[in-house]
Amino acid sequence: MRHPSRRRPLPALPLVAAPLLVVLTVALAAASLTPSAPAGLDVTITGTVTADGRALAGANVSVDGTAIGTSTDGSGRFRLTGVPDDAEAVRVTATGYAPVVEPIRGRTDLRIALREAPAEVAEARDDRTRGSAGEADLTGPPPPPPSPSAPMMMRDAAPATGAARSESAAGAPAMDGEMSAPADEVAAPEPPGRRRPTPRPGLLTAGDIDDGLNWAAFQRYVARMFGRQSGLPALDLDQRLTLQVVDGAGRGVAGARVRVEAEGGRRARTLVTETGTDGRLALFPSYDFGPGVRRLQIVASAPGAPTRSASVRVDRLDEDRTVRVALPVRRAERPNALDLAFVIDVTGSMGDELTYLTREFESIVQRIRRQHRGVDLRFGLVAYRDQGDAFVVRRFDFTRSVGEMEQRLASLRAGGGGDYPEAMDEALDAALDLDWRTGTAGRMAFLVADAPPHTYAYDATMAHVREARARGIRLYPLAASGVADEAEYIMRSAAALTQARHLFLTDDSGVGLPHAEPRIPCYDVTALDDLLVRVVASELAGRRVEADRDSIVRQVGRQQAGVCTDGEQLSQRPPQNDGRRGGDLGYD
Repeated sequence: MRHPSRRRPLPALPLVAAPLLVVLTVALAAASLTPSAPAGLDVTITGTVTADGRALAGANVSVDGTAIGTSTDGSGRFRLTGVPDDAEAVRVTATGYAPVVEPIRGRTDLRIALREAPAEVAEARDDRTRGSAGEADLTGPPPPPPSPSAPMMMRDAAPATGAARSESAAGAPAMDGEMSAPADEVAAPEPPGRRRPTPRPGLLTAGDIDDGLNWAAFQRYVARMFGRQSGLPALDLDQRLTLQVVDGAGRGVAGARVRVEAEGGRRARTLVTETGTDGRLALFPSYDFGPGVRRLQIVASAPGAPTRSASVRVDRLDEDRTVRVALPVRRAERPNALDLAFVIDVTGSMGDELTYLTREFESIVQRIRRQHRGVDLRFGLVAYRDQGDAFVVRRFDFTRSVGEMEQRLASLRAGGGGDYPEAMDEALDAALDLDWRTGTAGRMAFLVADAPPHTYAYDATMAHVREARARGIRLYPLAASGVADEAEYIMRSAAALTQARHLFLTDDSGVGLPHAEPRIPCYDVTALDDLLVRVVASELAGRRVEADRDSIVRQVGRQQAGVCTDGEQLSQRPPQNDGRRGGDLGYD
């Protein structure tokens, strides 16, 4: 459990209304002469974007070949920091304007004028994803997605001293002296004559991979990544085994209490935890207890039932490495409550995703409630940027009101950032401070991000992942545009350790900057709202819920119940009940 002394009361700051953010990728036009940048150093590039002689607010500005990006403020100004001195071009995305690319050529201050695009060009990408009636058209095959350049990981620096860490919107008064919002918080007016697709549910597209069901492939991925990038957090997951707690009829028991004692190992000796909603619990002896674990003593129990135990030699398990414990429970109950949190990167490069996710939310909740009547749903929110921005973290505690959650989302505006890494570690820490329920209630968090934490915060980030796992909070990363190797590794590791899935946006929708899809052998692309509803449904049902064939936009490889069946050949078969790998570990 999280110690009460770690909970920090956080002051609240008022949020401002979000402007409409840009959707389609466009490029950049000519600029005037400016001073040259010194060679051999990372530089800062500033500039102004205009259209028809007026400042263009809300345009996305990025450096080609990297994940460095931001958006223009109400005066059309932008600032890009940590730009490699050998970067060749800057790119702007603004709906309704003709694409151009402007070479940097050593300049550090750019003046960019965009021209309005012909109507047929501006509408073309939007037509790909909607039918004549304005609904998402997911039946026809989309064009193949572009191959985005791999973003460049920039050199890290420690956070500035005294930077604002976090704020809470849970009823605390506003801080003294805040008479006006910072420049990057001001909602800018939409320029006249600008066109963009109307944000609505069903536009964004996404895929997913359950690395817990494709363990051999995930272990190879971890080994490759760790071999190439020695600074990444090490994961010793080789001895994984699965505990399955079932009732008298063989159904998984959700929320069964489990105590694990380890013989050997060099760290903790005792784990106290609960099974997932499918009655499963993934154990990682070396990761959880340290090297040298020889035997595990497992005791499982449920309300109204006596305990049952099992003694396991970790080196003498069958090929599927599954331990089954049957409790004398007549019928296992499914969860009737769910806490669902959204942890969202709201730096400048996330403008499109933030706008469309806000529009998706109501549709997602309505569909969940129709499919799972009687489930008590609560929604929490953490928004984050980075050290040195107007804020680092904003936390909104759980609410049952859909309208209140929608207002919270709509109040956020993408801004700040500028370098690649962001304060993901601070965001996860704030998410753990939400008022999560315990017991049989489901606990899920969607981590929506396009960048990793800073390298100096890798250990802190993974410590927060370990605590989320200990408290039974499933972390479902949703990778947005610009995700590179470091971010994918951190996000997929968080999902695997908390027995969740790695989700990622794709270019099939035509919305936002290019999306780098992960290197995995199989996945299906559907509408994002379809995927999120299936993930929640799987959590509540205690079994994997598959996509309807008619909802699939694109398929990569082949899979059966989430297990890839071609591409990389996997020595892993799906569990008998088609459930996701369950499991939530706790320490005492």
